[in-house]
Parts: sequence; structure tokens; C-alpha cells
Amino acid sequence: MLCNDRAVSNRPPVAPGTARRAAIDEFGARRLVGRDTEVAHLDAWLGDVLAGRSRPLLLQGEPGIGKTSLLRATCVRALELGIRPITVVPIPTARHLTLAGLEAVVEPLRSLLAVTDHGADALHQLMLNDLPADHLATANPLTLCGSLVSLLAAVAETQPVILVIDDAQWLDHMSADVIQAAFKGLILDRVGLLVAVLSAETHAFGSIQRLPIGGLSKAAAIELHASQRIDDDVLARCWDATGGNPLALDVLLRGIDESQRRGERPLPDPLPVADSIAAAFRRRVESLPASTVSALVVMAADLGLTSPVLARALVAVGCSSDDFEPAERAAILTRADGRLVFAHPLLRASTLATASAPQLRAANAALADAHGEAGDAERRAWHLAAAAAGPDREASTALAEAATIARRRGAIAVAAEGFRVAAQISPDRSDRVQRLLFAGSATWEFGQVDKAVRLASEALELSETAREVADASMLLGKIELWSAGPRVARDRFLSPIDALQPDERGLASRLLSQAAGTSVVSGDVRGALANAQRSLELAPPDDVATVVQAALTLGYVEHHSADAAGLERLQPIFELAGLVIDSDDPSLSGLMGMVGMCLTESEQFEEAERFLVAVARQARLSGATADSALFAAILAEKHWRTGDWLEAIHLISTDAVGGATMTVNRVWVAAIQARFDAAAGRAEACRERSALAVRVGRATSAGSVLIWAGHAMGLLEVGLGRWTAAARQLDRVAALTESLGRHLPGAVWWQGDHLEALVRSGRLDDARRALGRLDRERTGDASNWPACVAARCRGLLSDDLDLAIMELSLSIDLAQRIPAPFEAARSRLVRGERLLEAGDGDAACEDLTDALDAFERLGAASFAERTRRVLGEPLTTPAAVGLVDLLTPGELRVALAVARGKTNREVGADLFVSAKTIDYHLQNIYRKLNVRSRTELAFRVSLAGPE
Repeated sequence: MLCNDRAVSNRPPVAPGTARRAAIDEFGARRLVGRDTEVAHLDAWLGDVLAGRSRPLLLQGEPGIGKTSLLRATCVRALELGIRPITVVPIPTARHLTLAGLEAVVEPLRSLLAVTDHGADALHQLMLNDLPADHLATANPLTLCGSLVSLLAAVAETQPVILVIDDAQWLDHMSADVIQAAFKGLILDRVGLLVAVLSAETHAFGSIQRLPIGGLSKAAAIELHASQRIDDDVLARCWDATGGNPLALDVLLRGIDESQRRGERPLPDPLPVADSIAAAFRRRVESLPASTVSALVVMAADLGLTSPVLARALVAVGCSSDDFEPAERAAILTRADGRLVFAHPLLRASTLATASAPQLRAANAALADAHGEAGDAERRAWHLAAAAAGPDREASTALAEAATIARRRGAIAVAAEGFRVAAQISPDRSDRVQRLLFAGSATWEFGQVDKAVRLASEALELSETAREVADASMLLGKIELWSAGPRVARDRFLSPIDALQPDERGLASRLLSQAAGTSVVSGDVRGALANAQRSLELAPPDDVATVVQAALTLGYVEHHSADAAGLERLQPIFELAGLVIDSDDPSLSGLMGMVGMCLTESEQFEEAERFLVAVARQARLSGATADSALFAAILAEKHWRTGDWLEAIHLISTDAVGGATMTVNRVWVAAIQARFDAAAGRAEACRERSALAVRVGRATSAGSVLIWAGHAMGLLEVGLGRWTAAARQLDRVAALTESLGRHLPGAVWWQGDHLEALVRSGRLDDARRALGRLDRERTGDASNWPACVAARCRGLLSDDLDLAIMELSLSIDLAQRIPAPFEAARSRLVRGERLLEAGDGDAACEDLTDALDAFERLGAASFAERTRRVLGEPLTTPAAVGLVDLLTPGELRVALAVARGKTNREVGADLFVSAKTIDYHLQNIYRKLNVRSRTELAFRVSLAGPE
């Protein structure tokens, strides 16, 4: 448990009279000299909490700058206003404990409210360390976030509450993520989040509004030390040396003698500022009796701070709680809520810095035994690791087991660090290699690519057997695919294969499958085919998972090379995958994602969505941000094709896709977003995203990214009616696709735009040749889209108007079979133009009006404007076209959920926000869209979606 040293959780909601005064006194209320601006800002923030409109606030500054004092003063003011402060001070050494931060937050909240809400109770139960592993596995970040939202909202109904976290850089990452996500869902509830972090430390609160805390002014420093009768010049020099840091200034002034303070003797030159705080605190600790120092070391090292555990550990090192009395008299410890805690976070660090290595090991060994007796396996494991003087089998095994449980709970950052430390102290080289790979894999899933590469590279350097080299190369290749690029990754997968033994054919097969899949990402289908075929040849018949992966990869590559056998090979795999669609096995996620992509490209959209929703949800539940971003982006592509553009835009603007931290992954998402910008006529945004994707795609040899980005740029020019520019842009896409052997017309839907641009720019012979290539590639393909755009092209090319209209009618029919509303509207627009040529104004008007309605529904503003020009209408954009631009991503999520008929409670549960937050978003949505009811909202959203 963290040091919850300022929680006043056992008192009534509003402490009247002497009780409130006692609570205020506990926070050490006193006027803060020189902090009027900061105090005013914090007072205003408290007012926002009372009004139900606060936003999280971050105090940031160097050690000793006064952050803790400001937090305490804010807690005092909160109590005076009837706001209950819940304060948490994380312990640096506890930042790798799963959910340690949430434990410290939830306990005082529960004491404020008799919890009857099932979700809030589940939050408490899921964090108990004595639950069996299968229950622990359900404690994923999404569940915890929803439960915390419910708990905070319920508490706020009784009394406003603020959560105050000092030294928040030491909070465990999973707790930090859950807390931040929860407060995003509490917009109008009377709750506040106030955190303080050290400037030089990394932390997870970068998106919060920041209030920087600087040094005191010289005038404030003089006022603060007026009673000490310090010479003005001496004080000015000390102030200059410390930059106005109040703690450093106080320590420096206390470190010089009386004559130096009065200016009678010169000050030391240079002034001992750099380490003055740490040195002074160490001296305060060192001046205590030896038994007190030993007791303090145990207390400083403890990850739990539960009294029975601490008492047992003290006895084990020959101390007792009586040994704390000198430290309390020296103001190193203070009492809070009936317990002794360190008076300042730096005093804990100074105590640990004072201890010798044997003393620290003894303290941690005693704490490991004490936590073990209490049944806390995770804390026991970390203390065992800290007590290890070198390689230690018991400690490394215990910590690896704790990391495995953390991984199942979705605490990937905790798991990664647990495996890393377990590897460091593993006496067996092979165990160390395996644990480094586990650490690297978890770190990669968590999104820390560079660190993951370092861990996997270290495992590779330690590897001695061919299997170990192959395992490390497998992990490095997976990371490098999305960071360094597919060419680097492909070579990484292929390099260890020849050294593998005949009985390791399964591993060789998996490496070849990865190499083949990587070649497809680079766009090199020809290069992928040989590796995919060899992968299936090597796959052991009794290794079902490897056989399925190899067959899926080969079928996927054959499908992309326009081989009819590819889809036949894929169909039984689709059926097999359907049997394990609900599995939470992370090793299946890549398989499911590829199945979803294959189904999307072969127009089996309902099945594709079923797979992609399941795998994206599982990735989010497990905290695998990289995978969840990838699968959400593939699902967005499916929605692009079927015309649910609002849902697609929602997916690629969510936090899940925003968490795409790997280079190639990130720019692929950017290229997908660029295509929506293109259709909407947002030229600047489209060009900016496409340029980024092209730049990175070239640097990483990611041919697929270049194709997507090039298509977005071509589509932009098509929408704007700049036919020559569009044809040139899409010529490059065609040449790249041809050079890479990609012959699956449905992989990226660019050919229809190319054909239209060639015809309308007057390059008729080029259009006929491109149409011939498309007809050859779609031979044997049952997909409707290639036939749809081929028919549209023939309708554009034909001089026989009757034949042209017949082809365009076929194109519309094929688009409706898919269904692909954007393509159907494109063909209706062309048929309307040809009908005008034929003199059939009424039929033309009907087609053009239908096309315009579809473009408006989708938000394809540039195509809607083109249609209006043909109709001769004014170029005004209806409100429905701008729906995405009118709403924020959060409002769009709420609007879509409400439009589907969900209640506020159901929407809140799905999105992990409170009922008041849903109301807040709905009011904004109603105002922006000029609607007055849920029914009107549903109708308005329906106007911007597929029919």
C-alpha cells in the first residue's frame, strides 16, 4: 500500500467545530509566504470543484520548491469549504506494485460511503491480494476505470471530494492510467484531481493542465526569514544561489553560523547548494540513535506500511516501534490519521541513502518475511529481490511469478519491470534470457519501443542456443516491423532459421510466416510468397497453431497476388478462428487481426467486424495499446468501406488509436485519417498527414503505408475535380503496386479513383490499359468492388450512352450488394451526368439528388459540392456534412451511443463516465446540432450514416 499519509477517512463527511479544526491542524495550516498567485489559482480551482466544473491540475517543480506545502494548504482550504481531501503520497520503491495507487485511493473513499454499487465493490474486491489468480485476471484497466468512476461519483453526491497525489511520478503506471481515465469521465461531478510531480522525473500525467511552481521572490524570501535577523546581502547571495527554492534556502541558512548570517564572516565559496538538502536531511537522520536509524530504514523500505507487517519486520531486525520516538521528536516523522509517516518525501529518500547495503538487505529480508506471513506474495517478491546481494533463485522465481499475475491483470508496465528485475537476479542464464524476452514483450505492448528493443537485444546477446537466438529474433522482428520498418524486420526473422535443428521446424515455420507477413506490410507480395510456402511446408502436422498460422499467411499472400486458391485456403481458417474468437490468449491476437483484415478485403464485412471488435476489445482489456490501436484502425477501414464513416472516425480518434506509439503503425493510422480528410475536402489536413506517412514510409520501406498515403492524396484531388493532378498522383500508386506484385484489387480501394482520373483528364488509352489490368486481376475473384469500379469506368469511357448507362446501373447494383454507399453514390453521380448528356433530365436529377444525399450522409463534402455543381445548386454545406467537425471526439462517442438507443446509464458504463458527464455532453451536443431530444439526435446521426 502507498503512504496514504494525509487521508482523513475516518471522520464525518463535514467535520464541524473542533473536529474540523483538528482535521485542519493535521494538515499543518499556516500562511504561505510569497505564494499569493499560486494560492489564488488553487482557491479558484477549489471553487470549480464545488461548482462541479473542475479539471485535473498538475503542480510541477524541483525538489523543495514548495509543492507539498501548497498541497497541504489546499487541503486545509478544502476542509474549510466542506470538501473532503483524500491524499496519497506514493513510495518510490512501490511504483512497480500492481494497483498500489488505487488501493490507497479506494480505502478512504469507501470509508466515506457505504458502498452498495456493484461496480465500486468489484473494484475493491479485485484489488485484494489474496484472491486466486483467475479472479485477478479480471482486474483489467477498463473494469477498474468504470468502477472508480462509479465510486467517485457516488461519494461526490454526499460531499465534494478532491484526490491529492504528492510525488505522483512514483505512482504505479496502471493506477495512474486508471485514475486519469476516471477523471475524464467526471466532468460535472464535484470531484477534483490535484497532483504534484518533480520536474526532472518522467510521469504519466503529461496531458493535465500544468501549474509550474518556481522559486520565491527575493522580497518573499526576506519576509520569510525576517525573524532570523539575517544580513540583507547574505540573504540576497543565498537567494541567488538557491534560485529562491525555499527548502534549499532554509537548509543553506541553517548550515552557516551566526556570524556568517550577520555578515561578520565571509560565506563559504562556493556555497554548498547542489547537495545541501540531501546532505542536511542525511545529517538529521545520522544524528539519531543507531536503533532508530535501523527502524527508519525498515519503515522507509516497506512497500506496505501496514502496522502488523511493519511491527513484525522491526522485531526481525532487533527494533520496536519505541525506536521511532527520537525521529518523531526530530520532526523526521509526524503523525497522520493515527500513524507515523515521514514528514517530507525527501526524508524517506535520505533515510534510504543513509543506510548501508547490508542494512538495506536486512531490512528488505525482514519485510519479505513479514509480508509473506501476511499472505502478500507480490510485496514479498519485490522485497526478496531488493534483499538479494546477487543472483538469487528464490527471489527471481517469486518475482517472475508476481509479474506473470500482473500481466494477466493487464498491469503490463508492472509485469515488464517485474520480469526485467527477475532477469537481473536470475542465476540461470537460460532463465535470464526468457525473462528478458517476457520483459521486452510486455514493454513493447505497453508502447515503450526503445526500451523493449534494448531488453530484447540484451536477451539476444545472452543467447547461446539456436532456439534462444530465434526466440529473441522473433521478438525483435515484431518490434522492428512497426518501428524500424519491414525490411529490417524481415531480415531479422530470416537470419536464425538455418541454425535451427530439424526438431525445431515449428519455430522455423513461425519465423517464415512472420517474414512473409512483414513482406506484405512492405508491399512486396512476390517476396512474401516463397517464405509463406516454405512456412507451410515446415509446419509440423501435430502443431495446430503453427499450421494455422502458416496456412493463414500463405492464403493471405496468395489472395494478395490474385491467386484464387488463396481465398479457398483461407475459408477453413476463418471457420476455425471463429471457434476461439472469445479467447483471451494474447498469442491469438495477431491471428485474429489478420483474419479480420482478410475478411475485410474479401468483403465478408459482418464476420470481419465480429473478429475485429473481439480482438480490439481484448487488447484494450489487457492494456496492449499497440495491438488495440492496430485492430481499431483495421476496423475503421471496414467502416470506411461500408459507409459508417462516423464510427470509423470515432475509432481513429479514440485514445486506443492515439496510443499507437510505434512509427510505422502511427503513420498508417495517419494515412487512414488522411483519406477521410480527402473525402471531406480538408485539403491542408490531408496533405499534412499524407506527407508524414510518405516521409516515414520511405524511410522504413513500408510500401503499404506509401500506397495508403498516395491514395489519400489522389482521392483529395478527385474530390476537388483536379483530374490531371489526381491522375499523376495515382499513377505513382499504380507503379508502386505493380512493382511490389500486389494484385488484389480490394486490398486498398484506389483503382476506381485512378480510372476516373485518367478518363476525366483525357488519358483515354491509359484508362483502357488500366481497366484491362483491373479486369485481369479480378478474374476468379468473387468480390463486388473491383467489378463495381470496372463497370463505372466502362460507363465513363463508352461513347454509346445506352451502353454507358447500363454499365453504370450494374456498377450501382454491385456497390449496393457490398454494401458500399460511397461507391454507389460515385456511380450515381456519373450516371446522372451521362443521363444529362442523353437528355433525360428527370432521371438525371433523381440520380444526382440521391448521390448528393449519400455524400451528405457520409460527410464527403467535396463530392457533395461536385454534385451540386452538376445540379446547378448553391455551394452551401448542409449541417449534416459537418457533424464530425461540430462535435469533439468525446461528444461524438456519446452521440453515437445515444443514437443507438442506449440509456445514459448504459452509455456511462460503456464509456466509463458518470451520469453527469453524459448529461454535460448531451447538452453540448443538443446545442451544437440544434436538436432537443434523443429522438431528434438519433435522426440527425442517421443522416450522417449509411441508410
